[in-house]
Amino acid sequence: MILVYNYDMPNIFSVNNQTPETPKVAIAPKVSASRYIDPTGEFTSKDLKYGLWWVKYKVLLYRLLVAGLIALSIVFWVYSIPSWVVFLVQIPEASRVEKQSSEFINYNSIIRRFNQKPLQIISTNLFQGGVGKVDAVAEVANLNDDSYATFDYVFRISGTSTAPGKAIILAGSKTLAASLGLADMPGATGAALQIRNLQWQRVSAHDIPDVKSWQDSRINFTVRSTTFENPITTPELKTNRLAFDLKNESAFGYKRPQFLVGLYSQGSLVGAMLLQTDDFHSLEMKSVDLRNFTSNLLVQSIEIFPQINIYDQDVFLPPER
Repeated sequence: MILVYNYDMPNIFSVNNQTPETPKVAIAPKVSASRYIDPTGEFTSKDLKYGLWWVKYKVLLYRLLVAGLIALSIVFWVYSIPSWVVFLVQIPEASRVEKQSSEFINYNSIIRRFNQKPLQIISTNLFQGGVGKVDAVAEVANLNDDSYATFDYVFRISGTSTAPGKAIILAGSKTLAASLGLADMPGATGAALQIRNLQWQRVSAHDIPDVKSWQDSRINFTVRSTTFENPITTPELKTNRLAFDLKNESAFGYKRPQFLVGLYSQGSLVGAMLLQTDDFHSLEMKSVDLRNFTSNLLVQSIEIFPQINIYDQDVFLPPER
């Protein structure tokens, strides 16, 4: 057996056998980009700092950008998916609408629906009105169910015009335009009606849903006990005599209403007479006696044409108490 002993041998070369000190190594200062100085002056420490930061984090920033874009795409798709579903479902309907839009629309029919139909002049006549007198009378119809009209008119007879008159024609009704008692014009064989200052007024369905019923409830005059006599049938008479009872069947009274009385024989208009009354109260009956100087006049029936603008509140009498 061999025993090995390790003895620290003294350094005979050291002074007083003392161990020499280990030399100290100088520590270099920590490198910092902020301390970098470019000799050329073109690249500052701040530029170096930003460059180092970009190199260090550019991969992270790229990943964050990609993740953000993916998240944004997901949000957009989630938002748009219902719209795409609706679009796909409505493709057949869209095709039908596109086909309809390419078809021609006849706007003339639409215009005719919302524009008033022109007044219809049924007949214009020149009647004998007595000794040295003539009457110009025209029948006018309004074919519009929701509009009434007011207008001025004159008759052209042998190149001259009569004094202007005024008329109102209610929705869906007929009226007379007349110039009575004109001086006789030898050689005149007819008259032409000229309508001027025609003013249409559409009745709002919101205010009056049923225009005809509304008008009929206000213009409701009935004729009773009509009698016509002339000098031929009744020698003691010197003129034609028309007598009848006129009753206001409506619930409204009128201030001095005016009427035109159409005289008919075998369904044709043969003359007209003016009737001016006093205030006409609701349910009142008036006995009317009119005279006409036309010779050889034969009347089988009459028709009353009230010249009352029931859309004007001033024509009504105050309610009775």
